[in-house]
Parts: sequence; structure tokens; C-alpha cells
Amino acid sequence: MEVTYTKKVHGKPQEFNMQIIKHKDYFEINCLAESKEQMGFITFGIKQNNKYAWLYKIETNKKFFNQGVASAVLDVAEYIIIKNGIKRIEGVFFPSNDAARPFYEKNGFFVPNKTKSWDSYDPFWIISKDLNAQAIQQKVGPNLMPCQGSSLTPQY
Repeated sequence: MEVTYTKKVHGKPQEFNMQIIKHKDYFEINCLAESKEQMGFITFGIKQNNKYAWLYKIETNKKFFNQGVASAVLDVAEYIIIKNGIKRIEGVFFPSNDAARPFYEKNGFFVPNKTKSWDSYDPFWIISKDLNAQAIQQKVGPNLMPCQGSSLTPQY
């Protein structure tokens, strides 16, 4: 399924072309440039009898850093998650990628602070975010347009 998502980036409306793929156990959302080059992507699945979504990976092509790609794919992922009745998203944060901390915090995730005991024993931390379905619906819904033949609510 393909959709176009419009959001403000640095104060100006930006259109993002998204390809949403439902695999057997997870979703993949690719953000594509007009040339079909992958700008970034997110993968996530629904876990524990539909209690939460698990963020497997979010990545942006370095060429497209600071252009709103990661937050755009996250917005669309959250929209799909709430449309499936899920109200929480969790994932893994690696302290070695501390440069990503501001992104997660800006987007409402709880990211634990570094502590010596965790650094010594655990190579990663669980991050989490409670989703506000009404706010996501209002923010994303009106700005998400299906391409011909697509639906906006892929079900898990």
C-alpha cells in the first residue's frame, strides 16, 4: 500500500511518499524520494496479545538527515498502531547511539538516564511511549492520503 503524508518540517509543509508493507509478523514503512530512493524506514510488530507495539528499527539514510523523515515514518507507524487498537509502543535504545536520544525524547519516548550499574551489565535499555489515539488521529489522519487502490487502515 502506498500513501502520501504531509507534515510541517522546519515550518514548511513537506510531502512524504510512504510504502507500507504488512509482513506476516510485522509492518515495514519505507519513505521514498521521488526517484524511489529509500530516504528512511521503520519496522514494528504487535506483541503480547495486542497489548503493545514493538519498534524493531527506525533508520534514516544519512543523505536525508534533519529533513523530518524519521519523525514522518514514526507518525505513520503510530497511526497504524492506534488503528489496530494499541496504545503503547516500546523498543530498544542502545546507549552507544546516544545521538538518537534527542529524537526519541522529542517524540515522547521515555528514555532511561545512564547509570553505572546499567552501563556495566546491560548493553541496551527499553524505551516506551504511551500513545494518545485522539491526538494521533487529529495530527496524522487528515494529512495521510492513500494512493489509488490503497486503504489507510492496514490491520494486524
